[in-house]
Amino acid sequence: MTPFARIIVVVDGRPCGQHALEAAVELAGAMGAELEALVVEGRQPLSASRIGGAQEAEDARRSELALLARIAGYQAVEAGIDLDVRIIRGSAVAAIARRAGEAGADLVVIGRRSRDAGTLVRGSLAHRVARQARCPVMIVS
Repeated sequence: MTPFARIIVVVDGRPCGQHALEAAVELAGAMGAELEALVVEGRQPLSASRIGGAQEAEDARRSELALLARIAGYQAVEAGIDLDVRIIRGSAVAAIARRAGEAGADLVVIGRRSRDAGTLVRGSLAHRVARQARCPVMIVS
């Protein structure tokens, strides 16, 4: 049995998410682990719901999320890894921690944004996920 049999990676279309995906794919391959990618659909800001065309903006965002999911899947397949991709909704930290618990994840891999480089900023998404998840969290720069 490997120490990490089920790995979850957070992808978001940013370079830090790409680095996290690459690290997670490599780790899953080396360990023979199952890999699941999460794309988080955050809640729509209140101001967006008051602006005309809110439905078009929401549709465009969902299209973007679906594209991110497909790209992550293609990258994993190219590396010979099966990847289950889920688009989840809600506050990013809570949604990631909740899904990690539901999936029985042994590890969550998440990227650290460049503005946080050099240190793990206390209020950063990666820091908050690390505090809330009930499994180890690997933060990739």
